[in-house]
Amino acid sequence: MSHTIIHKNAREIYITMQEYVLTREWKGRYEAFRQIRMPLFAQMLSLSEETLFRYLVLNDEQDSFLDGLILIDFLNQCFDDEPVNIVDHYLKRRGWKSTTDARAYLQCLRDTPWSIYKILDAVPGESLLVEDLIRETAPIYLHEYMGSKNLFPGEYLVTQVTSLHDTHFMTKASCRVAPHVASDMIATIQEDTPAEHLPFESVVDFSNPGHPINQILHQHKDLMIAAMVRSAFSMEDIHPSQEIPTQELHNV
Repeated sequence: MSHTIIHKNAREIYITMQEYVLTREWKGRYEAFRQIRMPLFAQMLSLSEETLFRYLVLNDEQDSFLDGLILIDFLNQCFDDEPVNIVDHYLKRRGWKSTTDARAYLQCLRDTPWSIYKILDAVPGESLLVEDLIRETAPIYLHEYMGSKNLFPGEYLVTQVTSLHDTHFMTKASCRVAPHVASDMIATIQEDTPAEHLPFESVVDFSNPGHPINQILHQHKDLMIAAMVRSAFSMEDIHPSQEIPTQELHNV
């Protein structure tokens, strides 16, 4: 199957889940989840919720990034009461409407943890060659159109890597991070990892939720989300250590 068709399936399933979180069974939970996440994002940026809200109104790119991050984070949430997980619920109720590839991609979004990657090579408009700095694997070719135009060898990236038909992709919830940020995250994950799992072993199936290293990465999800949020907002016009005066905000 062509990369174009796989990307089309990925876009369609993302749009489908944007709509599905607003259905009767999930709207309340999703809105509550957003109400929890947005104050956390503001705290990560040392901003008030009001300042962050006003900034997002004027900055579509960051607004879209946070929306995508919240949605993908929500896909792997499990609740105590039925329905437990939105992906499982969707596949049970409406999965027949989606292609086999779309269903497989959705399951990958549910199960694949974020990890930290170093970019080894980039072919603009085509692909990235990346190295997973947590899971000991051979370098991975990612079929990536937009990211390959803006990312460069030697840079670091937090993303989920999914695979369909032996072709690897990164998800919408991805962000470049500074080298020292990547290094600090790796050190924290290693410090928190039981000795029996060090050094990190090779992981073939990134979406296998039962693999110990994948479980460790899931446990450090908030660490990587915080790094992505801070990196996405690390611009001269929004200093992370101070509030933005209203008059300056309107000039952004």
